[in-house]
Amino acid sequence: MQVEKDFIDFLRSKECLEDFAKEVGYDKDINIYVFNQLENGNPAYLLICNAFTWSNSERGYSFWANVDEDWAQYCADNYSYIG
Repeated sequence: MQVEKDFIDFLRSKECLEDFAKEVGYDKDINIYVFNQLENGNPAYLLICNAFTWSNSERGYSFWANVDEDWAQYCADNYSYIG
């Protein structure tokens, strides 16, 4: 699925793939997290927003809010749909 690849590449480009995977509890295979979210009808642009409580994370709220904003923009720019 293209969204899975794009999402992983996006997190890598932000240097936070491992941190994200750890926060959502899928540090062995982030593809499973993405697939489950999309299969359950969650829109791609919410993959970061709904993932975990940012303020409780090691990187903190501000970091993840910025990454989430960039991901939502990426979705708007690259998909004809944002779901």
